[in-house]
Amino acid sequence: MDAALMKFYKAFNEYTGRRYDKVFRKRFLNNAKMKLIYEARDKKGLERVKHYFRRMPDYIKYSDGINIKEFVYYNLILIFPSIMLKKKS
Repeated sequence: MDAALMKFYKAFNEYTGRRYDKVFRKRFLNNAKMKLIYEARDKKGLERVKHYFRRMPDYIKYSDGINIKEFVYYNLILIFPSIMLKKKS
């Protein structure tokens, strides 16, 4: 359903001559972030890395500019999730 909605947004954006491009790009970016983070949670090892390389291009494509802090954070939690785990005392 999500893919169909994104396809609809893209078609409508083209139909309106990109009149609402800024609004749709923001929506596409939010969707890309959501898929990048939440679809990775059940993946381990190589599957997680493959997921990262499959989803990161959309994140970059719809970003107006790369937020370095956010980009590094996503790299850390997706590629090296064990770094982000808190150690129990």
